[in-house]
Parts: sequence; structure tokens; C-alpha cells
Amino acid sequence: MHELVLVGGWAAWVYANMANAARRQPVLLTHDIDIAVASSVASGATNVGELLRQADFVDVIVGPESKPPVTRYQHVRHPVPATTYCEFLTDYSGPPGRPQTRVVSGIVAQKLRFMSLALIKPMTIQLATLGVPDLPRHGIVRVPHPMNYIVHKLLTVPRRARASDQAKDHAYLYQVVLATHPGWQEMRERLEHLASVVPTRWIDRAQHEFAQRFCMPHSSGPSDAAAVLASVLNPAPTPESVQRVMNRAGRELGLITNA
Repeated sequence: MHELVLVGGWAAWVYANMANAARRQPVLLTHDIDIAVASSVASGATNVGELLRQADFVDVIVGPESKPPVTRYQHVRHPVPATTYCEFLTDYSGPPGRPQTRVVSGIVAQKLRFMSLALIKPMTIQLATLGVPDLPRHGIVRVPHPMNYIVHKLLTVPRRARASDQAKDHAYLYQVVLATHPGWQEMRERLEHLASVVPTRWIDRAQHEFAQRFCMPHSSGPSDAAAVLASVLNPAPTPESVQRVMNRAGRELGLITNA
């Protein structure tokens, strides 16, 4: 299943539980599982829609009055609509306008801007290395490289209509930065590589958003992260501690470029 990459909050959970994570800690999670899929797959590739049907997943259309409606995939054992479900996402690079969908490998995926970042050289993680007892000992999960994840979050958080969604994204950014501390040098190198394969304005915008959102303890990033994680971590971080971590990380990762 090389076409699928786990994104969203569950990708942050993977980073926090990787064997080389700076610290293993609870991560803010949601019931929806977001999966990125390439907009086109190779001829003869496994049909994802068929695999879902074989595993007793059904598609449920949510908000049929919206343009377009959202398609979620849930297991048949759950009532409709389920609180736990999968949504598939793919890249959109066209002009501004209505959200669109695309049928890829037998499933309906929402087309979203910047989703291509998740699919640029993702990481393959062995489930056995996550150290979570309930997971199968065999199998893999693919997640975006953490720097790709961070850049994607920084590009999309301003587009979030709800303040609560922006707050969660600020918390994810802080937790991913914290979990990946041992690899900051490699992540800086990944940022430099990204600058050569995606539009320069994407990197410039990501750096701008990071600097603006985490520049002071009272800025939206530290304030939101501390408030959201108060229900997840004990002791919870303070806005001051979040800002200190993000200021150091931003400079070491190349996300803060001023002297």
C-alpha cells in the first residue's frame, strides 16, 4: 500500500512513539483518521476501495447538501454515522474555488491544497518499533517526514475557519517538534531539500507563520498549545515553556531565519 500515508493527529502520535523520539508522551488525538493518497496510482496497484470492502468498511456520505459532500469510511459494526472513521485526502493545485473530490484507487478523496507535501518521500515505520502493546507486531505505517508535516501544518493553519482547529494544530506543531528533537539537524536538511522541490513561496510562508505564531509566550501558538494540552499532559506545559522550546527549535530547524 505504497500509495497511502497517515496524516493528521495520528501521524503526530506515530512521531511521539517512535523508538528515537525524544520522549514518549500522550498526544492529542481525534476520532477521525486522515489518510493521504496520491492523485494517481500505478497501473496494477492494489485497489484500496476493494480492500476496504473486504474488511467490512462502508462509505458514508456526510453533508449531502455541501458541494461536494464528504465521504467517510467506517466499519460496519459502528452505527451510522460513526465517531471513528477514515477520510482520504489528495492534493489540489488548481485555482481557488469550491472544494473538489477525486476517485482514486476505488475511494473518494477530498482534494486539498498542499497535501502533496505529505507524499514527498514519506517515512516507513515498523509497527513493532512503536512500543505500543496493542499494535500488531508485524506491519508498517507510512507517515510524512516530520519536517514535511510541520511545513504542511504551518501552511494550512491560517486556512482553518474555526479557532479550535487552529488551536489543535498549534498543539500538534509543539508536540511534533518536541518528539523529534534528536533529529533536528536532519530535519533542517530536509527543509533545505524541500526548498528545492516545492515552490519557494511555500517555505517562505511557513517560516513567516512559525515566527509570527510562536514569537512570544502570549502569541497564539504557545497560548493555544498550553491550553489544549492541559487536558492531555500532566504537568501541562506553560505558554512560556512552549515558546522557549519553539524558539530554540525554530532556529535549529531553519524556520526562524532572522538573527
